Amino acid sequence: MSTEQLQDGITIYVDIPDLDPTMGSHSCGKRNQRPDHLPQRDKSYRFLVSLVSYRHRPTFTFESTLDIFRKVLENLHAMEYYFSRIQLFDESQIVTPSLKRTLDKKRRKKLEKLENQGILIGKNPAKLLHKAQKLAGSAEQETHNVTEEIRRKWKIAILKAQGCKVKDDLNLLRKSANKIKKIKRKQFEKWQERNQLVEQTKRERQAKRQANIQERRNRKLTKKFQKAKSKGRIFSVGQN
Repeated sequence: MSTEQLQDGITIYVDIPDLDPTMGSHSCGKRNQRPDHLPQRDKSYRFLVSLVSYRHRPTFTFESTLDIFRKVLENLHAMEYYFSRIQLFDESQIVTPSLKRTLDKKRRKKLEKLENQGILIGKNPAKLLHKAQKLAGSAEQETHNVTEEIRRKWKIAILKAQGCKVKDDLNLLRKSANKIKKIKRKQFEKWQERNQLVEQTKRERQAKRQANIQERRNRKLTKKFQKAKSKGRIFSVGQN
């Protein structure tokens, strides 16, 4: 793999699979060669080609540089370009707390900025409905600005094109909020039923335990009474 630096701060990495590793280097001897008993590596090597400053690469000669460019031109079809500062990751797999806090802070600021513009994006219909009603009440009192309205519509269109769900319909927000309220009410009723069933089962088990304890106690007393009676320590009332 070779590198072309066309301007200051711009670097392009290029795959050259058939490039000779000894080309352009004065220090490649037998000690740098891979032993025969080890498996051979891939013939993709990385070289630095700088077109800005020649004094920072003393191991490259003019002929070796021309050979490298000749190889690059011959293998244009096999080139692979790599660009820096590309952020590709899944936010759900972030394990660094500081990075997660930073992303959450940026997300909150973005949502607050959109809410100030009257654009609601979120997952809680009750809160979104409250904010939408508040924004609608404040919008009636403010003067109508055509430029801001056009900018807001463009922003909503861009967000929808990006796949974001913009909650700008009050009727749908009311339906979603009522639906979630019904679901929570049903869940609360089911929880109450489960709680009552648990309490009832607990009382039944406690009563059964007390009954078993009392029965065991009565058996012990009866056994002691029969034993004392058999030894003549206790006489029955009807006995002469």
